[in-house]
Amino acid sequence: MVAKAKNKDVSSPTEAAPAPAKRLPIKTIRVESVSASIWSREHQTKDGTLTFYSVTFERSYKDRDGAYRYTKSFDVDDLGRLVTAAQEASEYLHNLTNPDSMLPGREGGHAA
Repeated sequence: MVAKAKNKDVSSPTEAAPAPAKRLPIKTIRVESVSASIWSREHQTKDGTLTFYSVTFERSYKDRDGAYRYTKSFDVDDLGRLVTAAQEASEYLHNLTNPDSMLPGREGGHAA
């Protein structure tokens, strides 16, 4: 038995849909090879817009060919840098969400 192909009317759009803009962190904190990226996400509610924040961590390293690579795994030697990056991210978010309580000499406020 031979299957017959059905012709379907598939219209092609005249313009390609624009690619969504790549989301970037509002702040990246680096402590040597460890980085903490702070992200914001807005959520609409019936009462207005809420902003949620999250932090991701990664470590950079060079592979055998000398190219930089990134991982979400940390060696025991990285843990102190990870703690420092986490503390700095926590302070930044505290200042961002509580601008009246900013400590003198600390970076904070809203990202540009």
